[in-house]
Amino acid sequence: MSGSGIAPRRFGNYELDSYAGRLLRDGQPVKIQPQPLRVLSLLVERRGEIVSREDLRARIWGEATFVEFDQGLNYCIHQIRSALRDEAWQPVYIETLPKQGYRFIAQVDTAPASNAVPATGVPPVGIPVERKSVSLRWAIGACVAVAAGIGVWWISGGRNTVISHPLRVTRVSKLTSHPGDEREPAISPDGQYVAFSWSGEAGSNYDIYVLQPGGQRPLRVTSDPAPDSFPAWSPDSRQIAFVRRRDELTDIVVVPVLGGTEQTLHRFSRSGADLDFSQHPLLVWSQDGKSILYSGQSEAAEKSRLSLLSVETGSVRSITSPAGELVGDSSPALSADGRFLAFVRYLAPYNGHLLIQRFDTGMVAEGSPIDVTKSGLAIHSPIWLTDGDGLLFADNTQIFQWERNKSIAAIYAADGTLEGMSLGPKRIDQSRQLVVASRKTDPDIWMIPLAAGGIKASGPPQVIQRSTENETHPEFSPDGRQIVFSSARSGNQEIWVADADGGNPRQITHLGAHIANYPSWSPDGTEIVFHARVPDISEVYVVDASGGVPRQITHENPGLAVATWSRDGRFIYASTLVGGSAFSYRIPVGGGPAERLWAGDYFQESPDGKYILYTKTDAPGIFRRSLAGDASRNPEEQLVADFRRTNQIGGYAAVPGGIYYVSGNAQGQPSAFRYFDLLSHKSVDIAPAVAGLAQGFTVSPDLRHMAFSASAEVGGNLLALELR
Repeated sequence: MSGSGIAPRRFGNYELDSYAGRLLRDGQPVKIQPQPLRVLSLLVERRGEIVSREDLRARIWGEATFVEFDQGLNYCIHQIRSALRDEAWQPVYIETLPKQGYRFIAQVDTAPASNAVPATGVPPVGIPVERKSVSLRWAIGACVAVAAGIGVWWISGGRNTVISHPLRVTRVSKLTSHPGDEREPAISPDGQYVAFSWSGEAGSNYDIYVLQPGGQRPLRVTSDPAPDSFPAWSPDSRQIAFVRRRDELTDIVVVPVLGGTEQTLHRFSRSGADLDFSQHPLLVWSQDGKSILYSGQSEAAEKSRLSLLSVETGSVRSITSPAGELVGDSSPALSADGRFLAFVRYLAPYNGHLLIQRFDTGMVAEGSPIDVTKSGLAIHSPIWLTDGDGLLFADNTQIFQWERNKSIAAIYAADGTLEGMSLGPKRIDQSRQLVVASRKTDPDIWMIPLAAGGIKASGPPQVIQRSTENETHPEFSPDGRQIVFSSARSGNQEIWVADADGGNPRQITHLGAHIANYPSWSPDGTEIVFHARVPDISEVYVVDASGGVPRQITHENPGLAVATWSRDGRFIYASTLVGGSAFSYRIPVGGGPAERLWAGDYFQESPDGKYILYTKTDAPGIFRRSLAGDASRNPEEQLVADFRRTNQIGGYAAVPGGIYYVSGNAQGQPSAFRYFDLLSHKSVDIAPAVAGLAQGFTVSPDLRHMAFSASAEVGGNLLALELR
């Protein structure tokens, strides 16, 4: 027995002698510093238990500051994993439990003890040790030194790849500046071409284009009347795969790089409900060119999942299986060796976590995916820098770099919203080109006057609320004297109220939320309901129309959004996206459980309170059901057929006798403001749709004005960033 009476422990091919202060692998000493050894000893001693960071701090670090402790523990866990050749992705010995701590998970046996004296002067965990700050600083320094010595190998997984962290953007240039909207860039594997989706100069339809070296005008590759998007290069740079949407169906199509005969490989129900045109990419090729990994749904109302499509046979195999109340998975990125998949799991649109899944050689998942970001933001476009160890990704207007065991660092902030990005191969000077799509929009609140009767415009659109930030989702008050809207002019999206003509704007919420949108007046005009994300989960709030502290109405997970009032003011309707379909709920204003209704969103009661009007995620149109009896059992009636929900949630307003709405064409683009008459069941045009139409639409109670959100500047450009 050792002098302390503490027997060595054996796990796998390792032997840990805490008293002697040594770790053996196959009988040979493993280099490990004193402080990490003490952490390992405590974890082994409490094998199978969750050991919290606070417990480790109390047992080993004592009076250390939180900064010293955090740095020391992170480096020590790093060194322990290196010594044990363990991986956080699929741990054999040390399991990390986010926000809980660590757990030693391997089988531990007692090994025959030696009489060796401690080799490192490290007392066993159970023996008191004098805790002095100088010793702590030495221990942290030792961990840092060792980590620095093994850092390059460990971070790159032994692949001898060194990536600067953070990368520097040394130059930014504009790659395209054409009229219309350019988005979803993809650099060819040889770095010679850039494919992208472009609406064309007239903004009439998205097609795939290729920009050649030195070319002033891009080459048009596709010309189908259906919108084409999300180009992805084959590994040999000879073909481009892309997504083509036909109403509620989606095709995966392959075309030669310079155009020619197309081949449709696969058709599925949708490509992700509200993930369409908001998350990037949807397709990625395997390195051998035999498969395409894509995001979509095999049937309507399913969760979006990642599936592997065989280019040769057309067979499909599911790769991810998102469970629970989720929208699903999208934005796939495969590492160069095919062993790691980065993707985004969306709790709701613009609310996702970046995950990493390890694969075996047959692209079969090994273990559970690891959550990299642990926050629900508008993440998309992950790009591998090293196999399994480093990524770039986009979030709204910023580009971030993640590296294992390092903090996430912002490396670039764009003027507009990022809508896809692609990284080219390394150049001779070791720099790399990152092409990003940046879309600058600045929607304001506009108004169109209506002639007597309310079914014809009597003048051109005029701006009534303008700032350098977004203004969206206007709604007239019940008495027509005020208008409520969402604005980011204060630095965060907040709820604002102004006079009906746009004068006297005033901010009534100060939540500092990630999102605060879709404000709606109570029937008596005294309160406003809206949804907000503070920071990750969208919930419904009510605030006094004159301002004050909002009160939270819902406490659901994954949360509720797009709220409206019942006509008697007793209930609030709100929806959540589950899989590919939105489902709505009715919530008592005074408190109580939410009652699930049926598939649909943006529920509005008719002015007489007899019907529910709503839209759907998986079908065009505006629908209604009678509220008599059990409304969920009443038949559904489609009133309007030419309403397209894409980018127009809230694009209709019910009034006595009819419905005002924004009509859309087969490609989902707004075509005209229209009025549907409930007696004749016919629609008439009121005015042409405005370019840059954004979310939100309202009509004044006297039917003399329509208000909506639109951006005078429409479109995006491709930027080239030089990274070093």
